[in-house]
Amino acid sequence: MNIKEVACKAGVSVATVSRVLNKSEKVSFETEKKVRAVIKKMNYFPNINAKILRENRSKVILICVPDITNIIYSQIIKGVLDYLKRNGYSGMIHIPHNKFDRRYSGADDIKEYIYFLETKKIDGIIFITSSINQQDYVELNRKYNVMTCSEYYDDDTLETVGIDQSEAMYRLIRYLYEIKKVEKPVYYTWKDPTGTSKRRLAGYIKYLKEKNIKNVKKFYKKMDSKKTSIFLEQFKKELENNMEIDAIILNSDFYAVFAEKIIKKLNREILVASFDGTQLLDMALSKIVHIKQPFEKMGEKSAEALLKKMEGKKFEKKIYLKYDLIDEEKLK
Repeated sequence: MNIKEVACKAGVSVATVSRVLNKSEKVSFETEKKVRAVIKKMNYFPNINAKILRENRSKVILICVPDITNIIYSQIIKGVLDYLKRNGYSGMIHIPHNKFDRRYSGADDIKEYIYFLETKKIDGIIFITSSINQQDYVELNRKYNVMTCSEYYDDDTLETVGIDQSEAMYRLIRYLYEIKKVEKPVYYTWKDPTGTSKRRLAGYIKYLKEKNIKNVKKFYKKMDSKKTSIFLEQFKKELENNMEIDAIILNSDFYAVFAEKIIKKLNREILVASFDGTQLLDMALSKIVHIKQPFEKMGEKSAEALLKKMEGKKFEKKIYLKYDLIDEEKLK
């Protein structure tokens, strides 16, 4: 079975069948419908390898993600895959080597990426959050088609698809002060911050300074580790040693849900706020004020930007999507 037989059976030219397979807009609806009916009836599958050799591309995008079990990453991946599928591409998921595994280094991953790109096994790469550092991304970006999603580097000239994290935090802390009437909030961030948490801290500090709050450093805490058990142990000690705290802000729903349980055990009245707005909040003991991020849309937009980049089309380098500040207590 070949494309000529399909064309003959459908009563059209080989070029028309090719246009249908490539989803060209030059084919009428009726003609496309007729050709696809023949393709289905004859169980015809185009020779993908020949197409790759002919077009010098694979129509495959590598999606690099730190952890596929993370609910946020799965939403972003869905957005990426949905967009790729609609545009005739497929996605291949890759998990970089663990940076704490001494057997490997980031250089091993970079060599692998370059091999895939040079041999045309993939046409481009989408890096989700902190799956690649800025220096390595810059090097790849000089020669290859790559894109980041939900990551924010110190170099503001690099592409970004996400939300304005600084603005979102500014809006959140202002809401806590002006609407929820908190007085002693604490933002828990990291000693080794990502680009995301750096921007959130900047927005947080900006509002506190505008409010003329003295000794701003008392209002945020850089935690030693993201490991859940270590974080929660340190968090518990923080609450026990600071009886003035009346609100906390966490970088994710995951930490917020666990932190809330500790607050309950200590019999404290502390408002909890977080970022993300995932289904994890269904496990919370109360309604947590949160910034809901459009993760699936982020995935779609990063895939769209990458395909435009690959085709030499203009695309926005800074894509900040709309987010929502949600207070379900106020919605009752």
